[in-house]
Amino acid sequence: LVSTTNMDGKTHPKQSYFASKAGEPYRVSLHAEMRALLNKRSVDCDTLIVCRVNKSGKFCMAKPCPVCQLAIAEFENIGRVIYSTDNETWERM
Repeated sequence: LVSTTNMDGKTHPKQSYFASKAGEPYRVSLHAEMRALLNKRSVDCDTLIVCRVNKSGKFCMAKPCPVCQLAIAEFENIGRVIYSTDNETWERM
């Protein structure tokens, strides 16, 4: 499951819903994780991989924020979340 974002400021009702539920109502910009989850409806997938790449092409910390963590927990069949870290390794949530 692939989704990208450039943090363009777009919002979505689901992002706003989970932001409010997580107690962070200001986090309404649509994150890549939420885009992926919204697109998941038509894809059978049990692993979500989140990767952030800087301008130099190096991996950066991409651990989902509390809002996205809540959304991931409530979506069905996401059994694993793997994300890139600042030291160019991968962590599992």
